[in-house]
Amino acid sequence: MTMQTSIFLTDADRAAIQLIKQRSKVRAIAKQVCDETGMDYALVMGRCREAHICQVRHLIWAIAQQNGASLAQIGRVFNRDHTTILSGIQSEKRRRGEQA
Repeated sequence: MTMQTSIFLTDADRAAIQLIKQRSKVRAIAKQVCDETGMDYALVMGRCREAHICQVRHLIWAIAQQNGASLAQIGRVFNRDHTTILSGIQSEKRRRGEQA
């Protein structure tokens, strides 16, 4: 059955499937980090700008990028521009003392 249905998939369909997988991967990372840090998932995914919440958010972004997610993909999950994601990742690297 899988062989027959794969005939109907176009390259655009396959790309859309990969995008869905990547978004769910970023969300899974966010949920796991929230569980480990004790932060509320909704707060981290939202617009709150409190320092301790932003710090967790930036950590999630850095981990997601290390796991192969692009800045645009992370931005779509968090409803933010890719430059905001880049800034947060650089902030996290500076916090950790890494090369930003």
